[in-house]
Amino acid sequence: MISIGVIYAQLGRYGLRHGLHWFKTALLVSGLAGFGSFFLFLGYGYFDPLHALVAIILLPMFLISMRAKADQPSLKPPNVTNNREWRIAQWGQLMFVILGFALAVGGATISIIGITHVFVPTDLGFLNTTPQHLAAHNDHFMPLIAHDRAGFGGALFSNALAILTTALWGINQGQRWLWWTFLLGGLPGFVAGLGVHAVIGYTDFWHLLPAYFAVVIFVLGLIFLYPYLMGSEYLENRNFQTGNHKVSR
Repeated sequence: MISIGVIYAQLGRYGLRHGLHWFKTALLVSGLAGFGSFFLFLGYGYFDPLHALVAIILLPMFLISMRAKADQPSLKPPNVTNNREWRIAQWGQLMFVILGFALAVGGATISIIGITHVFVPTDLGFLNTTPQHLAAHNDHFMPLIAHDRAGFGGALFSNALAILTTALWGINQGQRWLWWTFLLGGLPGFVAGLGVHAVIGYTDFWHLLPAYFAVVIFVLGLIFLYPYLMGSEYLENRNFQTGNHKVSR
């Protein structure tokens, strides 16, 4: 959720308030998935009042933000020289597209498991127990864990869509805010996810392998994008025409 908050705040600050179309589309797609995941409680039979309260508070804010008119394309000219920084950045963009797609698949999978089997085999191996044994102690235990897992999967899916759409549409030379968005948006998720597993001693290699893969892709993406996004903006020596806007360069 911290990661989603960072990405949403940045997209709102640098794009939505200026009426740029792709920013609104990215927020809309991600937000609909996130709020829609709330209804996964129908699959696990546990209604969380606190979860519902937070959704009720946040949903009007989201709907109000989506009322903003955002039909403008980016006014910044793209790099058309295909220089070295641009070529390296293509690999960085690919890394974040792969990351967004992989996290979306992972989030959907976690949600489905959460509302069906709840646990994966490595979970039960770590706990050294069975679902039947856990349910025998307290019949509310399984729905509670299912709620937590399905909610996490839904949040991950929403976050993944924000990353994917931003990587597809937002990368342009000199957009330093975007590099910092990827960095600050990704760190909370990876630090919390891997850190919690380390603290509790749940370090099964195969269970954490997808997370290790995501970290590698994340770091490579940041490295490849750094020269392109953190450098100076691309300037054309001609007039740049975009829609009804004409910017002299």
